[in-house]
Amino acid sequence: MSKAFRIQWADGKRNEDWLVTEIQEIERIVSQLAKQHDAPMLLFMWEDGTARELSVGLGRERTRFTYQDSRDPPHYVSAGDPNAEGEESFWVGDEPTSFAATELVANELIIPTIRCFVEQPGRPPTVDWAQV
Repeated sequence: MSKAFRIQWADGKRNEDWLVTEIQEIERIVSQLAKQHDAPMLLFMWEDGTARELSVGLGRERTRFTYQDSRDPPHYVSAGDPNAEGEESFWVGDEPTSFAATELVANELIIPTIRCFVEQPGRPPTVDWAQV
């Protein structure tokens, strides 16, 4: 991996920020947070020096992704079961934020989606996306 990626998350108690250049380091950080952290959070990662960004929900039975190529629209959110009801919350910055259950997808997509984001341009094809 020749590019650098910034990873950032907050859970209301602390904020973390890393600059990483190895996919294995990204996977290690994500796996460790998903297993050991007690507060569900959104982890944000972006290609350093760009606005290309992927966010990943960690710490729940299902995850949520967002993707953007730039700060300008369009932006995308993961598209899960369109018949799902309710909400799920993840920490975003200093407060928990609720999201529609229709945006949740399987946790098994976390690492493959991150790997696609890091290794390929554009939206990762591992997830169905809805434009927001």
